[in-house]
Amino acid sequence: MEFNLAQVHEAVESAVPDRECIVFRDRRLTYAQVGDRTRRLANALIDRGLGSVVERTDSRGGPAMEGHRSGQDHLALYLHNGNEYLEGMLGAYKARLAP
Repeated sequence: MEFNLAQVHEAVESAVPDRECIVFRDRRLTYAQVGDRTRRLANALIDRGLGSVVERTDSRGGPAMEGHRSGQDHLALYLHNGNEYLEGMLGAYKARLAP
C-alpha cells in the first residue's frame, strides 16, 4: 500500500488532533486546525475544477506517462516561508494537485 503526504497528515491528525503541528513565530496550530484548513483549501481548489487530470498507471497497468508530463493540474505557491506555505502545499496534495 502506498501513502502520500496528505494521507500521512490525515492519519497523524486522527491519532493526535490536539498536538501542535505547525509552530511559526507566534502562531501555534494543532493537527486538527491544520487538517481543517487544508481540507477547506483542497475543497475550494476542487470546486474551481482543479485536481487530477490523468490517473497514473503502474508498471503492470499500462504505459507510463512520459517523463516531462504530469497527470495533475499544477498550483504555484508564491508565498514567504510560514504556516501558509505548508498549508498550501498540503491543501494542494489533498486536492491531488502538484504544488
